[in-house]
Amino acid sequence: MFSSLGELALERGQPEEALRYADECLELAAPANHRKNIVKAKRLRGEVFNVPRKLQNAEVELDEALAIARPLGNPPQLWKTLDALARLRQAQNRPRDAELYFAEAAGARQETAVRMGDHPLANRFVANAQP
Repeated sequence: MFSSLGELALERGQPEEALRYADECLELAAPANHRKNIVKAKRLRGEVFNVPRKLQNAEVELDEALAIARPLGNPPQLWKTLDALARLRQAQNRPRDAELYFAEAAGARQETAVRMGDHPLANRFVANAQP
């Protein structure tokens, strides 16, 4: 819940509020080692920090989120984190690295769509890829 509220706050242009929600999510998830929610919180923190003068903080949070997301086996957490890292690389003026992360995220979406077979939502995973 806190990560979703934080995402909403960030979309509304309220980064301080988004960061508070991310921190609350992390406070609850970390002691219980709820890795999925740790990834969500760290990714949100990284997205909040993906502004000029805080790109290094964003990189730390997103790298930590990716390190947890890769072995987690939760495709949405993986591709959302890869997308966030790609946007960070764009902000860092590293377009080639951004392309690689976007491509990896698209691959994770495609794998999920293939596993879903003919399910009506399968194509949405591929269609929702970031530019």
